[in-house]
Amino acid sequence: MSDEKSHQDLKYFRLKVRLFFFVIFSLFLFFIIYRAIVPFGNITYIYNFESDSKFIGSLSPRERLGETSNGEQKIIADPVYFNLYTPRKFFTAQLELKYKNQSSSSRPLILETGLLADNILWRYNLQPVENEIIEKLKLDWNLVTKDNLILLQRNENFDNIDDFLIDSASSTIDFAKIAVYNYDFPVNFKIQDYQKSDKKNKLNLNLRESWEFFTYLEDEFLNFEFEFLDINANKDPDHIYLTVLQDGKEIFYEELLDNTYSENNKDSKILEHRKMTVNISEKMSGVFKVLLRANDDIITEKINTSQQKLAWINKIWLSHNFSHPQDRSPINIITNVSKLRLKTTWPENMGEFYINQEKKIIDKTYKQFNYDISHKEQGKSEIILSNNGYILAGDGIFAFDNDSFFDPRIKKLNQNLNLDSIDYVIADYKSPDKEGEYKKQTLEFDLLGAYREDKMYKFIISAPFINEKNYIKLNEIKIKLRGTNLYDKIKNSIF
Repeated sequence: MSDEKSHQDLKYFRLKVRLFFFVIFSLFLFFIIYRAIVPFGNITYIYNFESDSKFIGSLSPRERLGETSNGEQKIIADPVYFNLYTPRKFFTAQLELKYKNQSSSSRPLILETGLLADNILWRYNLQPVENEIIEKLKLDWNLVTKDNLILLQRNENFDNIDDFLIDSASSTIDFAKIAVYNYDFPVNFKIQDYQKSDKKNKLNLNLRESWEFFTYLEDEFLNFEFEFLDINANKDPDHIYLTVLQDGKEIFYEELLDNTYSENNKDSKILEHRKMTVNISEKMSGVFKVLLRANDDIITEKINTSQQKLAWINKIWLSHNFSHPQDRSPINIITNVSKLRLKTTWPENMGEFYINQEKKIIDKTYKQFNYDISHKEQGKSEIILSNNGYILAGDGIFAFDNDSFFDPRIKKLNQNLNLDSIDYVIADYKSPDKEGEYKKQTLEFDLLGAYREDKMYKFIISAPFINEKNYIKLNEIKIKLRGTNLYDKIKNSIF
């Protein structure tokens, strides 16, 4: 009898153990499914640098990071990146960064973070985390606010932001006295003594990959003929997308798809010539931005246009002349960039070039060389390169002659700006909160227009001029996602 009772007790014990493990497994399975499906549409992921997160990836590249200790990740170079893995799509992401500024540098910190919007131009939609220039000006200058929009004035001339915008629109304020930050300032830009012409300009450029430039019209037709060369060095299809904007609004769009691409000819190295034409049949006036999106197989060899002004924005990649490899003509460039970044990937380009007739030496390929430029005439400088094959970048304008040069942009508030010449700063900005020894900033990102690949969104953290002695410490990344709940998702799929 006792043996039978012991057997029943053991059987009952085993049943309880199995039930216990079944419940644990079911809870674990429910947790995994819940995290994957997110049935209520909202979920929060946290990465605190003490343990890995399955959804928020580690910061990279490693060489721009210092040690991780006490739940703090040291960032010693700019920029760094991280990925957000989401098993499903969401509408918005509320990103919260908690950090310390450990910089003792005389350069004020400008800390920003952003979400990748375009993997071809590699364009991030940046938002401000902290701007120490603004924080200091708030203490010294007159401050007027409207929601997150702020106006800082050296002298108290305006009681509200609306009056300032009205006066600036009527050109009663000198635009040279205004700086902006994280704000698209409406500008009624005019070029004095501008002379329009119907004569076609034929430009031989050999610009590689994507680019952007400004052009200017006064009661003229907008017209361009672009001649491209597809060098087919890579196996991917080489599509070309061209957009024209006026005041931020799209007025022209065309795509030139790589219809010759197929799995059968993806290894082909044949040079392929392609063309695209832009013609708008009504006369227009103002500043226009022309944007090309393409990969590095695409070279813009020639541009035919009657437009007199072409000012390239922030970056140009001067390719070798693949159609005429023997052409090694020197190139003159006019720029107002104060901090020039330059590199070459071609060994034959190592050697000398000139900035304002001062000789500079490039002695390595793939290395980025940085130059501070003191402009000598009207805020511009001349760069003379021995030939093509260089990548030039900086915050400013590049043009291929003085007549083409113009800069319609309002000055940007950054570490390179001389504030002595500025009387007004207008910005879309909010100060970070304080949380103990840390600062905390919360920002909202629209995920519907963001770039997503392999179920991942890509983020950037940017803080120019930080280094091993002047760095920031990141304590926590928190991301709250909002999307469709399971009920609405099922209802929408049915109806």
